[in-house]
Amino acid sequence: MAPATTTDEPRIFSITECCSPVATPHFTSTDADNLARVLKAIAEPARLQILNLIRVSETDDACVCDITDSLNLSQPTISYHLKKMVEIGLLKMEKRGYWNWYSINDEQLAGLQKIFTTALA
Repeated sequence: MAPATTTDEPRIFSITECCSPVATPHFTSTDADNLARVLKAIAEPARLQILNLIRVSETDDACVCDITDSLNLSQPTISYHLKKMVEIGLLKMEKRGYWNWYSINDEQLAGLQKIFTTALA
């Protein structure tokens, strides 16, 4: 039996050998940029905890004092995180007297769910 010979030349594959056609993207580069901003905003553990506290509250909303007591974080820190989540549309803010009350923007979360459901399908 003759020994197998090897060559240092790289093998060139044709596209049809290694790649299957890619589907048309379900969202544009602008959509991807917006999604990246939202994901960056919730990639902070305190913000995930805030979202969870608001979601599980009996009234589906919370004021800064409710969140501060639950998370043992300072009021300015909580306010900063809430402001960032309002700016990107994850939360809605409603002024009630002296306090701001925050609730989850279900439309924004539904949009996120749709993107991930489509991506995983």
